[in-house]
Amino acid sequence: SMEVENKRSTVLFIPEAGIYAYLRSLSVLGDAVSKSGEKVYITHCTGQMVRCPMMAMHRLPTDASAEEKRKLCQKCQKQFKAAQKRYNFSTIELNGLVDDNTRHFLDSLSSISQDDLESLLFKNIAVGKISKYDFALETKTQIYPNLSIKHKALYVAYVKNTVLAVVLAEKICLNYAPTLFVTFNQYAQGQGVRAIANMNKVKYLTISNAGHKNADYSRLIPYEKLSILFAHCLKWASIMNIPILPHYVSECWDDTLFHFYSFGSHIFSKSKHGDPSVIFEKFSLNPKKKTVVVYTSSNDERGGYEKLLKVWGEETNFVDAFSDQIVWLSWLREDAAKRDDIQIVVRIHPREGHRQFGFGSSHLKQLKEAFPENTKSFFVVWPDDPISSYDLIELADLCLVPWTTVGQEAARVGIPVLSCTGNMFYPDDDFIQVATTPEEYKKKLDAILQMEYTWQHLIKAIRFYHWRTFVPTLNLEETVPADFEDKTIWPEVSPDMVGIVNDILSGKQNLVDYNIKKWQESLSDDAISQETIAMRYGIRHLIDRVFYPPLTSKMFYIFGKIKRMIFRKFTGRSQHITQKFFKDYCLKFSDDVSMLNDFVHETKIDKNLRVLVGDELIAILVHKGKILRRMSPMVIRLARLHAASSADKK
Repeated sequence: SMEVENKRSTVLFIPEAGIYAYLRSLSVLGDAVSKSGEKVYITHCTGQMVRCPMMAMHRLPTDASAEEKRKLCQKCQKQFKAAQKRYNFSTIELNGLVDDNTRHFLDSLSSISQDDLESLLFKNIAVGKISKYDFALETKTQIYPNLSIKHKALYVAYVKNTVLAVVLAEKICLNYAPTLFVTFNQYAQGQGVRAIANMNKVKYLTISNAGHKNADYSRLIPYEKLSILFAHCLKWASIMNIPILPHYVSECWDDTLFHFYSFGSHIFSKSKHGDPSVIFEKFSLNPKKKTVVVYTSSNDERGGYEKLLKVWGEETNFVDAFSDQIVWLSWLREDAAKRDDIQIVVRIHPREGHRQFGFGSSHLKQLKEAFPENTKSFFVVWPDDPISSYDLIELADLCLVPWTTVGQEAARVGIPVLSCTGNMFYPDDDFIQVATTPEEYKKKLDAILQMEYTWQHLIKAIRFYHWRTFVPTLNLEETVPADFEDKTIWPEVSPDMVGIVNDILSGKQNLVDYNIKKWQESLSDDAISQETIAMRYGIRHLIDRVFYPPLTSKMFYIFGKIKRMIFRKFTGRSQHITQKFFKDYCLKFSDDVSMLNDFVHETKIDKNLRVLVGDELIAILVHKGKILRRMSPMVIRLARLHAASSADKK
């Protein structure tokens, strides 16, 4: 038995070693594996890959000179050496695995037509289709007929890169006989490795990070099947009545604040920056009507994902109420025109705009043709308009989405949500509802507009975030920093986690089952009460930040980064990238504007008391005898829920 165990070996396939966050994540896992006595290999690329994630990240042109490529490769070498100095894995030199036949074949792909590229099979692997994922991600477009020269060059580069990954993985299987391949994220090169791993009956896992506070690099999600997260979200009903620990409730509110006031590669909107009344005035919105805020999704990500799922035969059965987003938006525009109780503001996904890195979004072009001008009840905020998605959230009475994660962000600040995409990220519940036909959509839209969002809805929204974000992740926060600001840190898994990491990577232990067991064991008899206290604290924190926003300039961000690095240097610990220090207070809610002077007097005497008065759409905060006004139905709703939860407790 011991002999069999010692024959196990793991390959960390990471030619993009210059991306510190990726390399660190895989290295930490590799370190845990090597501590169990298994052999760990790491791939060493010295410029072999044609278009790896490192090149995409740095926007290396497809016609880059040898010198430009060499400079980028140097960054990878430096990082690779730093990791190897720390972990000393066995090295697989990729250079030695690429022969002349492979080089000639890759060269021949440049002259293939687009149709032949798309249908290209290599070793019976659909490399042409797999490569569409990376292409769609980088260009913000789907494959469409007659690609421009620039687009085709990029697509060719991704096809070549996928073919090369297949060749390399096959030779690694032949020469090193691994029992596990690990890659980072679902990029096409990793999917090429997966195909070869499957053929050779080798276990394959890819690692992603929890999308928490932009991205949390201390929480790793290992998975083989791409559909696993969708399946996980849809199991929500089995767990929704279980309370969560106060720590996770706080983390959820922190994530909301992070989205409101910070920025990162996964946060596409500008930070909140003003009173939402500016938006109200810009579109001449009617205070007597309900404001429905619509957030579109980024087509390219889903399109690329679905192509990969099809290649693997992973049936996810996504069901859309409308054939595409333009049909859906057109339906909403027509519906709004027939009624006098709603006005719709559509936020086109910011990813479709300036973040496209030189490539025009084909979907954005279609949207502009379909919605050239606003109507009396239908207004469009375009990707590059200087309006924050989070200022819009403050105005929303209802939020409509297809599959974008902003739906869950809206739900957890007290806004009911309706999605038109089933079997994806949203289970059909009451706080987030799902409709899968136009008829069902119409019926649910009419009903949800009359719905009263309750404390129980808010609790469920926060629990759902916990279920979706924390439960499927391997939590290494004890020793691994959540950020990747200090590139000199090469951590290890804490000794008590080594066995668990190995059991999860080898498949002996199911990660979600392990996390559910730990979660349930850690709940005390008064878990619901503890959860409620943390929820109420989160609301007070959010209201404080909305009325007294933190600085959000780049300079402030850099200052915070330096401060955290100094803290880490002297304490050896990571400092949370939370907001500035929060001094808690007592919150009272009232709908009675005539009492304003009394509240001013009351708060002068009791400095710890704040009163939030709801005056139709205007939230009035009375604090230390001073009055602050802000158009914010969101704040009024949260303050009302805070008051209701207090009454429930009594």
